[in-house]
Amino acid sequence: MTTQFTTLLFLTLGFFACNRKEKATILPKNDFILVPGQRLGPLKAAHSTENDLVQTFGADQVKAQDFAVGEGEVIEGFVLFPDSQNAVQLGYDTTYAKGKPASIRILHPKSQWKTPEGIHIGTTLEELVKINGKAITFYGFGWDYGGTLSNYNGGKLKESLFIVLAPKPGYELGENFLGDQEVSSESPDLDPKRIQVVNLGTRF
Repeated sequence: MTTQFTTLLFLTLGFFACNRKEKATILPKNDFILVPGQRLGPLKAAHSTENDLVQTFGADQVKAQDFAVGEGEVIEGFVLFPDSQNAVQLGYDTTYAKGKPASIRILHPKSQWKTPEGIHIGTTLEELVKINGKAITFYGFGWDYGGTLSNYNGGKLKESLFIVLAPKPGYELGENFLGDQEVSSESPDLDPKRIQVVNLGTRF
């Protein structure tokens, strides 16, 4: 009787153990590649609701948060991988698109995220121009939209790739590079090696 009970107990425990394994959530592999307008790692543009975020990255890696987007405007959203170097901000604006992030931003200087071309936080303006194949135009520094790329001028990079530039520490620029005006990467007084990407993103 004791032997039969022990055997039954082991079979029962084995059944529940197998059941737990079958129910375990297997998350998609993350390659940390941002394809502008298409995907953020395993997250596809067509499936990027809050529920999709949780299913793709895990509930413990999705945190609700509001974001300032300039000129006093705030939108609701989520942070992926909060409190880590690979954190990503996703802002949702229903006036732009329902159920899809209108703003995806990568900011950490040590982030692993990059585009298929290898653009990442820290890529220099010189490197961007080389990848684009043409000059790049951006807004002057020192205001809400300072350093934001405004035109790839028909180069290889897609307009859906959002980039903000900033001077490297210690590199000071004159007033002709500040404020609400467009600046070309070909400006003779600009050193493209000393300007870098500080904000990388897209929208779905």
